[in-house]
Amino acid sequence: MLFVDQKYPVNAEALTVCSVLKLNKENFFRMLDEVPGMFRFMSSKISGSMYSKSILMRKISCRNASERLQEILQMLKKEQGHEKPFSFTLPFTRQQLASLTGLCVETTIRTIKKMERQKLLRIKDRKILY
Repeated sequence: MLFVDQKYPVNAEALTVCSVLKLNKENFFRMLDEVPGMFRFMSSKISGSMYSKSILMRKISCRNASERLQEILQMLKKEQGHEKPFSFTLPFTRQQLASLTGLCVETTIRTIKKMERQKLLRIKDRKILY
């Protein structure tokens, strides 16, 4: 949104411990000009994000709630570098998961229970393991 002078339409939450650097727009653009590898790095990150969002939009538009949830869970798990079954603990509430998929909370909860019975995920101490 910075490149098109628009406000960013969503917020962000860190899933791991990290540092946040605050840089004004002019200094950011100067840094991109002065550090050639930085522009390539930023382009790569933006392209990856756009790719993920386009895949996600395709899956979210499907009618099947289970497919929607599985796609979100798989994307989040992959982004965190988890490969083994049930190694990823979902850091979101059922409400947040419903918001991410465009489903109502009740449908999300029913679908999660169904996925648990199908052994696609586990629920331990009210946490979803995928």
